[in-house]
Amino acid sequence: MNSKTMEKDFYTFAGCVGLIYANSMFFFAPQFLLIGLAVLQGSMIINGFIDSKWKHIFINLGLFNAEKKTPQLISKDKNDLGERYTFSIPDGLCLSDFEKLHEELETALQKPLKLDLTNNFKVIMQIFDVKYKDVYKPNKEVYFNE
Repeated sequence: MNSKTMEKDFYTFAGCVGLIYANSMFFFAPQFLLIGLAVLQGSMIINGFIDSKWKHIFINLGLFNAEKKTPQLISKDKNDLGERYTFSIPDGLCLSDFEKLHEELETALQKPLKLDLTNNFKVIMQIFDVKYKDVYKPNKEVYFNE
């Protein structure tokens, strides 16, 4: 198991270890079973929240196939540029569907991004962590209701 997989599934991993430990210690300390179950349930809630965030964005942008299946998050990695997400693509969608919605995705995430395709047909979304030096201020005030 590589470190990226362990980072991605840390809470699930911790929950499983807790359950195994609790089962081996059941007669000595039954409260460990409850702790293990709580960690496992917490990991399911966190993973569900992350998946529902992406699903919400994809559905609102119309990025789903005829069966209403959206791209599924496979992994999330941090790098020097920001965060890199890898998604599986459901049948009927392709990279060009993501590219057509490039500006909408940037607006929804409020960060610039780059899209790419892996050699096993997964979409990579690099979201750049941009820090602006100056705050944009218009030269003059614009009134729209004149």
